[in-house]
Amino acid sequence: MKTKIFLLSILLFAFSCKSQINTYSEETLKKQSEKITNFQQQKKISKTQKITIEDIVSKLDVPIISFSFETESWESNNVNLIKLKFFTDKEFYYKNNNNLKLYYIYIYLKNPVKSEVVLQLIRKNQGKWTKEVNDYFKDMEVESVKAN
Repeated sequence: MKTKIFLLSILLFAFSCKSQINTYSEETLKKQSEKITNFQQQKKISKTQKITIEDIVSKLDVPIISFSFETESWESNNVNLIKLKFFTDKEFYYKNNNNLKLYYIYIYLKNPVKSEVVLQLIRKNQGKWTKEVNDYFKDMEVESVKAN
């Protein structure tokens, strides 16, 4: 009986570890960050067009899984930073627990938006980057982009 329980435990552990394999390799995400950084530098040099969130999203080779935001200051009701994430919650915990690098793209908005509106989008879509979220942000002008 103890042997069966032990074997069952090993099987459950093996399946749970297998399901935590990263969707995208570290190299892919690193190249993605470099691509966005290069894109931003090219736009700064040309200074002929404004950069929108749609410009950045269209350059991505991997899908955005979710997003979050930060406000200008603790007391502020305005969102000035959108943080794009390329991993699920399960991958986040796996990478965090195993000291693996988490790649994000930080988009600083030129004209901040009300945090209540962004919170409603997050609640409605469970923080996922959906077509509705994309449509809301796509025409917003970007002040700068940081990719790590």
